[in-house]
Amino acid sequence: MLHGCHKKEHGSEMAQSQHTNSDNLFGVTIKVTEPGYIPAGIKLRGHISDNLITATVTLEDMKNLETDSRVVSISAPRKLHSAKHDTVA
Repeated sequence: MLHGCHKKEHGSEMAQSQHTNSDNLFGVTIKVTEPGYIPAGIKLRGHISDNLITATVTLEDMKNLETDSRVVSISAPRKLHSAKHDTVA
């Protein structure tokens, strides 16, 4: 997903098995230039600092982040799994 992405941070590659359809959700950390800025289309998970956020994104969102001039970098994409099949003991 981040292969060829100019905003990826060093070491932020996805496993080939995660290259699937755009319905899949990924957790990422996004660094922005403007304090408090939240890129359009993402689902905000939390703030690390004024310029660093965590978010849930789709592959389409990742493409949009790549063209967003206020996004400095995108790191550590990881596939998020649905909790609907998990059980609580």
